[in-house]
Amino acid sequence: MNKRERRMIRNSCLAAVPLLFLSGAAEAITLYEEKGTTLDFSGSIRLMFENAKKTDAGQNSTHIKDESSRFGIGISHQIDSDLRGFGYLEFGNDTQSAENKFKLGNRQAYVGLARRSLGDIAIGRVLSPFDKVARSDYTYEYGGVLDFGDRYIGRSTGSSDDGKNDFIGRVSNSVRMMSAEFAGFSAGATYTLQNGDEINDINNAYTLAAFFRQANLRLAAGYGMAEGNGERAKKPQNYMDSKARVKAIKEEIWGIGAEYTLADLDLSLAVDYGRLRIKNDNQRSGDAYKKVNGTPKAELLGLGANWDWGRGNLYGGYYRKAGNHDANNWREQRYVIGADYELTKKVVTWVELAHEDQRADRYDKVTDRLLGLGLRIYF
Repeated sequence: MNKRERRMIRNSCLAAVPLLFLSGAAEAITLYEEKGTTLDFSGSIRLMFENAKKTDAGQNSTHIKDESSRFGIGISHQIDSDLRGFGYLEFGNDTQSAENKFKLGNRQAYVGLARRSLGDIAIGRVLSPFDKVARSDYTYEYGGVLDFGDRYIGRSTGSSDDGKNDFIGRVSNSVRMMSAEFAGFSAGATYTLQNGDEINDINNAYTLAAFFRQANLRLAAGYGMAEGNGERAKKPQNYMDSKARVKAIKEEIWGIGAEYTLADLDLSLAVDYGRLRIKNDNQRSGDAYKKVNGTPKAELLGLGANWDWGRGNLYGGYYRKAGNHDANNWREQRYVIGADYELTKKVVTWVELAHEDQRADRYDKVTDRLLGLGLRIYF
């Protein structure tokens, strides 16, 4: 989800918005509407120039990236005055990949029922409500902190699926429930069934999230847990150089977010805080699994500010992840400043500058400067 869509959702509240809209289907094109049935088509093309100070050997410092361009189709049928059925399919992939390497990815696919007075329930490949807990990320590309990261510590469950089943993001084989709003409060949850039969595939997972809004204040809190297959896998294995079986990984994360808007100044200030923990972690290399000793943990902190001046925004953020000894004393800090401008409601351009420091025991320190210039077209 991008900043523009997130800002619209902030103003309307998570629980009050149909799941089609939560998927990023803002301002969809209505293809058919008759007798209570609506068929919508939506999507966006998202490209950016990026200049990075640090690059891999042989790579130029400037290139064009795809930012998860996607398109989707949704259907909604009104059953009675209070009950409707809905479904949504969304696909996307890297539009800058070569013709013989392009593969259309399944982003979301679900069906469900919604009752205006109670809320909704959906099954399929859904977006977890935990994804909406964070408030401090006003950026398009370089912000965000309430996740597992991808360097010195990272999510392992779902890794045999190339990391595409993220139990705190988009995840398959799941049930999602979201309540209607009552006196400013709403809540949501997901439960994920087994996603595969390999050792690090998800065996089961769940997330919980709660939201509150009152005037210019927004509060959110969430928790998520995923457990891998481990010894229950189709082909259980021993750890490298050991007779012990690879145990099931258990990953946990919790976070809280708060945002307050100074209406007279059109200025929003936000903070996120959370922690993550990984038990029975392993490192996979091909078909071998190396045991990770201890229990890696990390503290997560995000601070953000956004000034809305009408046709655009000026924003900034500070994001920090700090691991314990078992996480190799991992530290990651990122400072981001940026601006966007709406040429029209469906054409948005943005620019961001980020400075990042990463370090951990037994690893070289990494310092990077990232400059991004992007353009998005919505339909």
